[in-house]
Amino acid sequence: MRKIQAASTVLGIAFSFTALADVPDGVEAYRAGDYAKALAEFSRFSDDPIAQRYLGFMYQRGQSVAKDYKTGIEWLRKAAAQGDSGAQTGLGASYYYGQGVARDYQQAAEWFRKSAEQGALSGAQWLASLYAEGRGVEKDANQAIRWATQAYEQGDDSSPELIGKIYLGIMYSFPNFPKDEKKAIEWYRRAAEKGNTYAATELSNTLLSRQYPVEPAPKSPDALKKWFDKLPSLIDKKRETAPPVRPQLASSSPSAPPRDPKKIEAQVKQIGSKICMSGSGTARKPAGVVVSGKPYYQAVSGEFQLTGFTEGLSGRRIQIRISGIKFLQAANYETLNLEEFDYAGSSIKAGSIIWDEVSNWNPC
Repeated sequence: MRKIQAASTVLGIAFSFTALADVPDGVEAYRAGDYAKALAEFSRFSDDPIAQRYLGFMYQRGQSVAKDYKTGIEWLRKAAAQGDSGAQTGLGASYYYGQGVARDYQQAAEWFRKSAEQGALSGAQWLASLYAEGRGVEKDANQAIRWATQAYEQGDDSSPELIGKIYLGIMYSFPNFPKDEKKAIEWYRRAAEKGNTYAATELSNTLLSRQYPVEPAPKSPDALKKWFDKLPSLIDKKRETAPPVRPQLASSSPSAPPRDPKKIEAQVKQIGSKICMSGSGTARKPAGVVVSGKPYYQAVSGEFQLTGFTEGLSGRRIQIRISGIKFLQAANYETLNLEEFDYAGSSIKAGSIIWDEVSNWNPC
């Protein structure tokens, strides 16, 4: 009996080593585009979380199998239950986009958090974006910065720009989070060092819109480094002088009594209400040039005002039909009526429908 048990143990260990060897073979085949071989390898060892994760992705993408989001979700759940961070991120993305499951931002956030807490770069990326946008979690600049910083420290190239935007106060609205141009400069510098050529242009446009005495961002790496080195002193120089009086898109009376937040919210939620939101951001302006048959757009940064009408409700979120997009161009105080604007990571157009938090909007 002891001899039989010993033989079984040896065979079990040998099988385990075989499984460990063949799962990477499946991964290698998958990355080489040999999906038939990868499917065969992963199917042989379908109790392994890595194999389960890849099977989930293959069903979701229709790679050597008929595309089937629900079967893909089943495999991802098995891998996620075993603690596989890649599968947890995959589940989060499935809930975010509503693929194979009903769209649910809260569920997406929970799975991204599980992945991020294990140190997964993609999970941290996603979680940072959700905190910045307020999807599935309460909007929180500090949490967005925390998770984006973790992703950056793991080698992510996109996180520095997100952090820079938060500190600069563009794209995302955080009423209780003060702008910090100097911190924004450092993060935009890191974005530029990662090869993000647009980041420096976005930063210079925004600083110019706030009348900081900066030059447009240069293109060459050496000149760009010197440009970034000068920015902190230019920020200090601007703060030493009294800010000039600037025109506003929407007039407001400083002597008016504070409005009741509950009444404001009730008005915003009322179907058919005309509502507005103001802030700082970046939009696209037609440059009047056609490149390869397509119109070329110029980035414009400054103060914006969105106008829309409430068309639907879902808890703390409202459905808004955008009726107008206005921008105050800092260089000459020209008010631009634009057709397209990037808001909270999405591109919106006049006439389009978006969903947003009630707290971001006010009655016009």
